[in-house]
Parts: sequence; C-alpha cells; structure tokens
Amino acid sequence: MTSTRDPKENIYLINSLSRLGISYHFENEIDELLGHLFITLPQFMDNKDYDLHTITIIFQVFRSHGYKMSCDVFNKFKNSDGMFKEELASNIKEMISLYEASHWGVHGEVILDEALAFTRMHLESFVNQSCPDHLREYIKNALYRPYHKGMAMLEARQYISFYEKDHESRNDMLLKLAKYDFNMVQMHLQHEISVLSSWYKKSKIDSKFPRIRQRIVESYVIGVGAFYEPRFALARSTIPMTHMVYTRKNSNI
Repeated sequence: MTSTRDPKENIYLINSLSRLGISYHFENEIDELLGHLFITLPQFMDNKDYDLHTITIIFQVFRSHGYKMSCDVFNKFKNSDGMFKEELASNIKEMISLYEASHWGVHGEVILDEALAFTRMHLESFVNQSCPDHLREYIKNALYRPYHKGMAMLEARQYISFYEKDHESRNDMLLKLAKYDFNMVQMHLQHEISVLSSWYKKSKIDSKFPRIRQRIVESYVIGVGAFYEPRFALARSTIPMTHMVYTRKNSNI
C-alpha cells in the first residue's frame, strides 16, 4: 500500500481505512508504513507547506496509532498575538479536522486546548448557518462525542454515510469495500447473538435462577463495543457467559 508520491497520500489512505472501519484488514502493512513515515516525518514536514487540514490528518493518524507527534506543528497557524488566525474559520473542513485533532492531546499541551476552544466556538456557529446537510450532521456528531471515544462499529457506519456524500475526496473502491465489510461483519455478529440466545434458552438458567436478569444481548453489545472484528468472536461470546457467572455469584442464591 506504499505510495511513491507525497507521503501525505499514504496518511490519507490510512485515515480513510481507519475511519471506515476496515483498517483491521491491513494492520501489519499500516504498522510498517507508519514506522517508516514517522522516522522521516521531520523531513517531509519541513519540505512541504501543508495546509491545516493535511497537518491535522497527519497528526490524528500518528497519535491514534501511538506515535507522539509534536503538537508544535500547529504553531504556524497562529498570529503574532499567539491566537489561532481567524481566517482559518472560513474553512469548515479545516475546522472539523482541527477540532478532532485537538481531542488527541494530553495534559499540558496548551495549544490543543486552545484549538479545542477555538474550533468548538466556530463549529457551533456553523451548525446554525447554511452549510451542506451532511456536513451539519457530521459536525453535530463530532460536537456530541469525539469519534475515537464512541463504539468503533457505529462510528464507522456513521462515517460511511458521510464519506459517501463527500464527492470531492471519496475513493469509490474504499467505499464499496467498507459497505461490503460492514454488512459481512453485521451478519457475523447477528449469527453470534443468535447462537448465544439459543445457548441461554437451552441452559434454562431462568428456571434455575429466577432472580437473575436476562442480559445476554446487553452483555454482548459490551463485547462488540470493545472489539467488533470477526476474529474476536470467542472474546465477545465469553463476556455474556462471564456476566452470568458473576451475577449468579452475587445474587445470594
């Protein structure tokens, strides 16, 4: 998946794979590529005059994969008074990406705290102004909860809908793959919950322990929230069973 062009193309690709929920198919390739890019990061950042959107995507991708990319890359977008330049607010796309990047900050990174306050103020005003419906919906979701703090599969489903309407930069092949993969994973999960429900009924736990509440689906959803990839089927199925044992132990029956 390595590109011979500008390294940012590889970063954009990794970002799309991650946000569409299909990066787990390419984990080894992504780890290898990011390891190489992070070593050469200072060089290609110095040689390119990237815009704010590009820098925020690069920042998010590295931070989300555990690389401590410096937040000093955002200093160039401040004015002489140390404030973010107001002209940045005219670009909705850049405001969204900077807002999302600001959530990858750690304690003490003041510039990211400033970026969060700056972008939130402008994004809240965008919601009440005339902007494309799909962007307005995306902004509302972003303001409600950072995407990396939500349930990965649901966040991917929301992003697929947004990505489909982004005619300027979407990759139709990735979009088709994401839709196909989401449907396949959904069918896989539906089969798993069906098997678990059958196990619960056959075990007759309700009649043996009437005070135990039936929480198979609820417990299973917790597992899906933690890891939805098909290869983690055993871990997802174990959570409801473990919950039943724990509930029985603490029910004083």
